[in-house]
Amino acid sequence: GVLLIDIPLEAWDWLRAARFDMNESLPGWNVGDTLTYTFTILVGLALADATTAPWPASYTDITMPKDFEGDMLPGITTVPRNGGGYVLPPTSILLSLGRHADKAYGVNRNVATATQKWTSCAGDGTGTEEYKYFNNHVIGCHVMENTGNNDCSAAEIKFIDDNRPVFGVTSGSVTTKILPDSATCADIRAALPMM
Repeated sequence: GVLLIDIPLEAWDWLRAARFDMNESLPGWNVGDTLTYTFTILVGLALADATTAPWPASYTDITMPKDFEGDMLPGITTVPRNGGGYVLPPTSILLSLGRHADKAYGVNRNVATATQKWTSCAGDGTGTEEYKYFNNHVIGCHVMENTGNNDCSAAEIKFIDDNRPVFGVTSGSVTTKILPDSATCADIRAALPMM
């Protein structure tokens, strides 16, 4: 089977979810003008000197986890797909014979610079994004098996964290649209549909 872990869209809708600062430069709003911005995004943790600090080697080195979406759990709660060719992540080398996680609590750091040109008078823009860091760890999990304790043990968390995907993103594309101040998360998703 294939593993695919989703972040539910509702996680981003929580009103008290973390906000992220950006440093931007824009000489004007005319077609062809270039917008450049840098950002550091921490999801589910606090990290001193987040833009430059080395990423912790182990999930046990995450000393300041934060509840990102208000569900009273550390980090951001992700949900692995199950069925239709997808399988839940195993929590040990026993694979199909052992317990499987139906939730994983993760932390992420993204540090990037985006450069884009305005492509219309309405404030649409396209361009590229270059990543300095695209880090993650799994700091906890929940198992689906009814074993009396559905929280993962330290060994199970370590197994999932040790086997998580480690991304090597260097660049990507970015699209911007200007929306009214009254725009909701649903409005944003409609204006910028996920691919």
